[in-house]
Amino acid sequence: MSASFRHGEWLIGLAVAFLGGCAKLPDAPPAPPISDYRTFDMVPSLVRSDPQGGWSLLCRNTPVDRRNGAIRFMDAEGGAAGVLDLDALPRTFEGITFDREELWYGDLARAADGSIFLAGVGIETQRGARAHVLVQHVSMAGVPLDAPYRRYLGADAEVVYNIDGQDQDLNGLPRTRALCALAQDGSLFVAVRWETVTSAFVRVFRFPTAPGALSVSVDVPVSGPSARLLAMACSPDGTGLVVVTDEAEGNDRRTRVQGLSAMATGMGLAAGSTLPDLDLQPQQCQWAEGGYTLVGYAPLGIDGALAKPFIARFTSAAQAAVGYRLLGTIGPASRPVTAHAADVTGGDTRLMVQVHEASALPPYFDGDLTSDLVRVHLDGALAVTALTTIIPAQGLRAMDCLQRGDGTVIIGSQHPFLNDAYIHAFHLVAD
Repeated sequence: MSASFRHGEWLIGLAVAFLGGCAKLPDAPPAPPISDYRTFDMVPSLVRSDPQGGWSLLCRNTPVDRRNGAIRFMDAEGGAAGVLDLDALPRTFEGITFDREELWYGDLARAADGSIFLAGVGIETQRGARAHVLVQHVSMAGVPLDAPYRRYLGADAEVVYNIDGQDQDLNGLPRTRALCALAQDGSLFVAVRWETVTSAFVRVFRFPTAPGALSVSVDVPVSGPSARLLAMACSPDGTGLVVVTDEAEGNDRRTRVQGLSAMATGMGLAAGSTLPDLDLQPQQCQWAEGGYTLVGYAPLGIDGALAKPFIARFTSAAQAAVGYRLLGTIGPASRPVTAHAADVTGGDTRLMVQVHEASALPPYFDGDLTSDLVRVHLDGALAVTALTTIIPAQGLRAMDCLQRGDGTVIIGSQHPFLNDAYIHAFHLVAD
């Protein structure tokens, strides 16, 4: 694995920062000790924790790439544990061979045996732009464990890249995307969004693992050609949800949490709810400790130039709006604050946020190289009980976090050497 470990270099930088006392949140306690801090030469667009205790990072090969090209693995201690080249995987799915540039892998799920399910979209650009949802099941070494399979979606598909305005994607990836999650019974849920010139579509598939069982699907209604698929998750009982946007008046967007029901012979739509604030940017949704946790941030102020984080805890999609909290008091009033990851352990929630400079630009504030990485402690009622600046003024963005013992393990991305032309991954443990 082509990873670069710059532990000493960063510890020197940290020592200077800590000795200089440059933590920017006036009410925050001193930064906690950092027991481990490693950086890696990789460009992560998504981080998934593994049942074995490590992490799988879906990565682009370079910061300017518009598609994911590799899965890079970290072990439980944050060490490099291998790489899977996505372009080396089979490109023939049930009789159709796709060109490399016609494949967009968007998500992965790790099974209990360590194998990997990959979900993506393939577009037959030479045959009427026919779109298919694609699934691979492989080992960590890339060895196929099942024949790759696909399901036809529709013709005249377009691939539009999110490089501007509200439709921008933080990682520069297309709006056409597939997300996946494994249910406790081993079934694979795959949500896919594709579009034509005039319309956008969202469909959810359930692929059972039982021999002879057939896949089932349901369409999720969305309004407007720029409607987005933002997140999906499933619960232990085999039900699930997707988070989508609907167009509202003007350029505003509503965020809807749509429930999914699963039956022995099919699946359908269950009750959902619409979150109260407009133009939300959900970043992570997962099931933990008996409920879903959805985190992100809400743009506020003129043209969304200010942002504050939100979190929602709920047991069903119908209750998402009830469990929604906008955390408007975190950080100075003039500085945008974004949230990308959270962990729920023992009834307490640790929310990882970035406190940005006031000059950072929406919708993702990703040009800010000097934001503070801050850990927010929330109680069972989602009230803020403590703020801790972990690393100030280095622009670190948490993409996943996990509480282990007395420390918080954080995986994320950063601009090394304060240069926004480069992106690296990091692993750190904060006491």
